[in-house]
Amino acid sequence: MAAFGENIGMYEASFSRLPSQSNVYGLSVLSMPTWEGSKLLVASLSGGKMFCLEYQRLQGVVRLVSREIHFAYIPGDADIVSIDSFNREGTQPGTLGGLVIGITFIKDPSNTPAQYLNIYSAAVETGLEYSLDTIAQSCMCNIELQFIPFQLTHTRLCEEDGGDTVFLLGGNDQKIHLFRQDRETNQFMEENITDCFPEFDNLPGNAVWMDTQRVGGHKRITAFGCEDGHVNVAIVNEASKEIQCMGGVQHDGPITSVRIYRSKLDTPCPAVLGNKAPALPVHTTQEGEYHLVVTSVLELAVVYREVMLGGLTRQAILPESNLYDSALCCCVGDVDWDGQNEVIIGTYGQELLVYKYCEGSSRGRHKSNSSVASEKSASLESDFTLLWRRSFAHPILALAYLDMTRDGLWELVVISTKGCHILQHSLEEAAGKVTERLETLALQGTTIDGSK
Repeated sequence: MAAFGENIGMYEASFSRLPSQSNVYGLSVLSMPTWEGSKLLVASLSGGKMFCLEYQRLQGVVRLVSREIHFAYIPGDADIVSIDSFNREGTQPGTLGGLVIGITFIKDPSNTPAQYLNIYSAAVETGLEYSLDTIAQSCMCNIELQFIPFQLTHTRLCEEDGGDTVFLLGGNDQKIHLFRQDRETNQFMEENITDCFPEFDNLPGNAVWMDTQRVGGHKRITAFGCEDGHVNVAIVNEASKEIQCMGGVQHDGPITSVRIYRSKLDTPCPAVLGNKAPALPVHTTQEGEYHLVVTSVLELAVVYREVMLGGLTRQAILPESNLYDSALCCCVGDVDWDGQNEVIIGTYGQELLVYKYCEGSSRGRHKSNSSVASEKSASLESDFTLLWRRSFAHPILALAYLDMTRDGLWELVVISTKGCHILQHSLEEAAGKVTERLETLALQGTTIDGSK
């Protein structure tokens, strides 16, 4: 595997092979209690197999461990379509009540296929609400679907709607379906989605990917992409259910992913610095900080900047993202530790692309919202620059950026058609960055005290 561009100090530390390939919906990050760290749940499509990947300390060495989790009521001839998980709230406000895992699959796909959504969670009082083996045998409901499922995701409703976390499931019936847990029966049941999400009424096509982001002032940003290339974004007042702004654009090919993200990270000042810490700017949520990444089968990947202010009118292309077959997935993360999120793209052409936003770096800063599929990346200009590129041996299907080793350094998870790759930051690079920042803080602190 080869890396090109600026060195951001990442290398492949671990690899775990899957018995069969996953897909773009086959990765879910399991948010475990702090002392356990984050784990991965990865679907191996054929045979209905699911694998948990986590780092464990074995004989004094931290190693990536993969083991199969046997979920009940998923037959051996099933094909997994999509998975998702979230932490439900506990009985007391502010507490966690354990993991809820959703799995969609197609049973007997070669003969008389039937589609299902299984939802798993252990009872809170058992004390095993984070034990994957217990959860996998605790199927809360088995729901037969009358449509082919696509992406399964989740979001939290506003307090006016009960504040529950619900599953959202796209399908080939040109609808998005909402599944919510009934507080009396504890069963998940489908509810009318337009009661809470009026922006999902009368979709222009089959939504294959969606994302939501709650912002201050009872507002929600909702984005979805369809298999016919349509992309839509809406700004909704959650309390009144008023759609304050809604617009769409048409791309030339199927959309493979959409992702809402913020420019900056929230990094609070460490308490140990006390009053000697330099005065850092207080981060406040601003409408101009929210942007939308869109990847598609035929076109360049693009970022729609400041969607709360201008909708989908400010389009910036990601250079060279169309040179490596289709861009299949994306995620965001601060991979160079400058406090700004970078955009990470994975392609079927086996390339991992990392883009950085540098305002003012291009004369033709933002393009119109017309289709860009037929244009060559070399002839387009953008404020995004290709910061880093790495080649893999197999197509890339899914990405995630998280701290799996509980050491404060986040890992980049890359799911390819052969397995799971874990890219880690160089410890030498991290140590150098920490030393540099501490020296800066010490210098600024000395200036504040007026002493040497």
